[in-house]
Amino acid sequence: MLNMPVDTLTQSQRSEQLLIDCAFGWLKQKVEAHHLRCPENEAKLKELLDMLKRALMSSREELCQTTDTDEFAEKVEGYRNGVTLADRILTDSKAIIIADRTTRNLFPVWPEELEWR
Repeated sequence: MLNMPVDTLTQSQRSEQLLIDCAFGWLKQKVEAHHLRCPENEAKLKELLDMLKRALMSSREELCQTTDTDEFAEKVEGYRNGVTLADRILTDSKAIIIADRTTRNLFPVWPEELEWR
C-alpha cells in the first residue's frame, strides 16, 4: 500500500490552489501569445519568454501538488513573486511588440489576445 501524504490544506487554501491552477494556465497562454508575436530579431526576449513559460509550469505543478499548509503558504508567496516578474516581462514585451508592429504598419498595433491585464 502506498503512503499518501495527508492533505492538511485548509478549505481556503484548496480553493486558492484551484484558482492558481487556472491563473497559471491563463498566464502561460499569454506568455505563449507574446512569444509568437515577438519580433524575430528579439532573441533575448524570446528566450526570456521561454524561460518564464517553463518556470511558470514548474511552479504550477509544485503548487498544485502541495498538501501541507505551511509549505503551501510559502509557495504562494513565490507564486506572487513570479506573477510580478511575469508582469514586468510582459510589459517589456508589449513595448517591443507595439514598436515592431508600428514600424511594419501592422494593424491592430496591439492584438487583443496579447492583453493580460
